[in-house]
Amino acid sequence: MNCTVISIFFGKRRTFPTNVTETISVLDKYIPYLQELDSGIESDIILANHCCNASDDPNNESLEYLAKVNNLKTKNGIIRVINRPWQNGVGGSFKSFDYAFNHFKDQYDYWFFVEDDVRIFEPNYFLNGKKQLDELEPLNVAYICACAKSFGGCGPTGVTDRLISSEEDYPCDWYAGLHCHGAAGFTHKKYLNKIVEKYGHLPYCEAEIKDGDIPYHCFEVEGEVAFTNIYLKEGYKIALFNQEKFGPHPCPDVSGSHLP
Repeated sequence: MNCTVISIFFGKRRTFPTNVTETISVLDKYIPYLQELDSGIESDIILANHCCNASDDPNNESLEYLAKVNNLKTKNGIIRVINRPWQNGVGGSFKSFDYAFNHFKDQYDYWFFVEDDVRIFEPNYFLNGKKQLDELEPLNVAYICACAKSFGGCGPTGVTDRLISSEEDYPCDWYAGLHCHGAAGFTHKKYLNKIVEKYGHLPYCEAEIKDGDIPYHCFEVEGEVAFTNIYLKEGYKIALFNQEKFGPHPCPDVSGSHLP
């Protein structure tokens, strides 16, 4: 069995959607779309919700909404909701990924991670990601970057099926290191388990939000970047989704500007 994990958040953030009302309006359009989207293979969708600060949702509208969404059927499985505590804002999307994996790791083999401001567009996205990951396993590839703008801050993005084993292969002038944008992409639980066994959890920023000051730099470097850069550090490779062989990228953009 396989799963797509979408990290979601109903609280305040720096880009749209910025509150509970806006987030519900986005999900009201996106969830019916996801129900009809054929992933190409038996798979569930896990909505990993980071519960927002009580002051941002005093009436628990977000939890009431998610309770209605939980267990809805899709073409390939069901939607499952998991709520993790606010915990002073620790970790953002990437701790939500870790939380979901820790909870469901014995139930799913192949995993696709994506944040809620990056929309999945393409049918058969999961089947094609699995095919490419399986095909590249003999080459020690642990993660497939799913978005068109895949390699964060590092040179051209039009390279097809480029295998990266270190930043010497693909020089990176960004301050934080080579990674898949937004961590959006495919992997297998055996690679995730190896990271958890060594480090105790999947990468995320452990800083708390204090006085409303969100540690975005930490979220980026210790969360978004580290989530896939860690495979390079552990001796694996990461690869761009091969659109010439498998069709358009599952998520063509990472800016969130295309959200409904």
